[in-house]
Amino acid sequence: MTYKLHVWGTISPLASFDADCLAVIIYLHFCNVSNEQVVVVPSSNPLISATGALPALRKENELVASGLADVLRYLKTQGITSSIADPRSIALQVYIPQKFTPISLYIERVHILHNRTWFRPALVKLVPTPASYIASMNLFSEAKYSMSHIYDIEAATADRRAENEFKFFFIGIPLSGKPRAMLAEQSPQQAGVPQEIIDRVKDSALGKRANEEVGAVLRLLAYSAGLFKTIEETLKLQDHEDGYLFGTTPSEADACLLAQLMVMLAPEYDVPFIDLLIRGMFPLLSNYYDRHMKIIQDLNSMISTDPIPPQDLYTLSSIVLQYL
Repeated sequence: MTYKLHVWGTISPLASFDADCLAVIIYLHFCNVSNEQVVVVPSSNPLISATGALPALRKENELVASGLADVLRYLKTQGITSSIADPRSIALQVYIPQKFTPISLYIERVHILHNRTWFRPALVKLVPTPASYIASMNLFSEAKYSMSHIYDIEAATADRRAENEFKFFFIGIPLSGKPRAMLAEQSPQQAGVPQEIIDRVKDSALGKRANEEVGAVLRLLAYSAGLFKTIEETLKLQDHEDGYLFGTTPSEADACLLAQLMVMLAPEYDVPFIDLLIRGMFPLLSNYYDRHMKIIQDLNSMISTDPIPPQDLYTLSSIVLQYL
């Protein structure tokens, strides 16, 4: 029985630019799943999913799972698993996407330079025009909203939420992101962020929104340092230096963590502040990423190059039909 995993497409060097999609691809790689068992389709069409968010898994054209957690759960029920059940892995499988996603989304889609020079130009090549412009606005808006506690506090209010839902409904953009819990302010200095990283962030800011951008990045650095410390402490508990989070066998948590790290670190971003943070403060996490980074080419080879059926493409007509 062949399954089709629909994901957001490739933006070099990432097999999928979306961390949730990339996590499932990594998980399939860990499980040694062949292309005959699961075909990874870079349709870049969130309308295929029941939740409006990729990844989505089909079995003989029937949708069987939508979203990262649901797809991983379904694959395990079908015997596709890389390790024995471990409560710690299950906990981190939930923790990592929830807590790390604001970081990867900001770096990739919200940071002004990265959005303009890396993300938006590549996305236009994945999605047919004019739907590509809708996809770009949608992904940017959902990314900014999902990390409102870091970037735009007002976006977390009920009034702003209602305003956004009303505005985006009429151009066919459902807002599926959810506001994260509000965090207490902490300076990057309090979080132990090296001063040279802070200075580089300040020097890189451009344009009329420079102060806003600097403030957002500095809050992100403080937030990131706390999360990375948690993973660093987890890695310290291991008796080995060459394995994964919980032994020598990869788990779902490893797939989620590596996907987030790849989105944060693999592309050549203009301002690699998270790369500098990890390299400067978290040697075990840095080493963990470097050891497993070699699979990135294997992941790219898993992406199907077959033509995508027209009905599976994200087009203006498919968007309109979704709301009729």
